[in-house]
Amino acid sequence: LPGTVANEIVCSDDDLLCDGTDVGVLRDSYAQLAVTQGQFYIIRVANYGGTPAQDFQLHLDLQPAPWGDLGMALAGTNGLPMLSGSGTLDGGTLATLNLTHGLPDGSTYLVLGVAALQAPFKGGTLVPSPDVILAGLPLDDQGALEITFPWPVGLPVCTALYWQAWIPDQGGPVGFAASNGLSSTQP
Repeated sequence: LPGTVANEIVCSDDDLLCDGTDVGVLRDSYAQLAVTQGQFYIIRVANYGGTPAQDFQLHLDLQPAPWGDLGMALAGTNGLPMLSGSGTLDGGTLATLNLTHGLPDGSTYLVLGVAALQAPFKGGTLVPSPDVILAGLPLDDQGALEITFPWPVGLPVCTALYWQAWIPDQGGPVGFAASNGLSSTQP
């Protein structure tokens, strides 16, 4: 079960029923885990005093993380620029974009798209479709930028947006450096 706690199951070599997806032994508690349906799991905890084991249910929230690093950074003077996001992405709450390792005292273009383009561009990869471009955003003396803004209300659940910063930088292969691509997914 990729991306779930079930990946943390450790099976003993002599456990023929354990294939890593349905039954296994938790590393620290030695509790058997059986996946039922959806987000519910039955955990059977072994009692070492000889009394019968007891079952209880554990609800795991398997929602995807709201922010995802898509890679594809292009190095410049200050190394690989890094774009990260924070915030829950619940409508009306604050979200923050952080750019680090840009050109000190430079500027950046912030590209926002409704799709992942993944196209060759300026010696690197333009990750988002260029639907919105904010130009001339100033970087500080460390090559960083922080933008905090209210997340829009009313975006449909699972709406994905794609972000990337492009920095004019003679230290880049074609006069530009680029951050990693970043995705944000509406919960």
